[in-house]
Amino acid sequence: MTRRASRIHSYFSLQPAPVRPSRRPQGFTIVELLIVVVVIAILAAITIVAYTGIQSQARDSQRLQDMATIKKAIMMYDTENGGAPLVSSYNAAGGTHAGWDASVDANWLAFLRDKHGPMPVDPVNELTSPTANPSSVGQKAYFYYCYATPEPRVRYGYHKDNGDFWAEYIPVESCITL
Repeated sequence: MTRRASRIHSYFSLQPAPVRPSRRPQGFTIVELLIVVVVIAILAAITIVAYTGIQSQARDSQRLQDMATIKKAIMMYDTENGGAPLVSSYNAAGGTHAGWDASVDANWLAFLRDKHGPMPVDPVNELTSPTANPSSVGQKAYFYYCYATPEPRVRYGYHKDNGDFWAEYIPVESCITL
């Protein structure tokens, strides 16, 4: 066989071509690792923000349920006793909160305990100052107050986690002293 024929024969042979070793080393480059770390950090930040939002919504949902429980108990008390009590007549600590009853106090809605058990308290349940008016902005406590004039009514409510305020007035027969 001639030299030319030998070349053609090896070109068309069924033997695999020799594998050349790769010149690129095994592993990841620093840029690839940094990209992965940044992506993981972004995903973690999104997850934390979403989780915090869900917790806040859950606390606000719990607060609405608690307000419904408190409203029912106050309305039943008003019907059975001819009014709702003034805070000063059952909770001496109310004087430290500008006359309001606050869920941070040991005597929180004490007049309802006999028939309804302990009343619910705010999930966070703290005041920025022990003498703060619990209905003022930024407080995290439930509050109650009975207004005798111009017409008797009870005000109760709370502050949402986002700072919004929720309160309701309930007309009562009178504000009574216990």
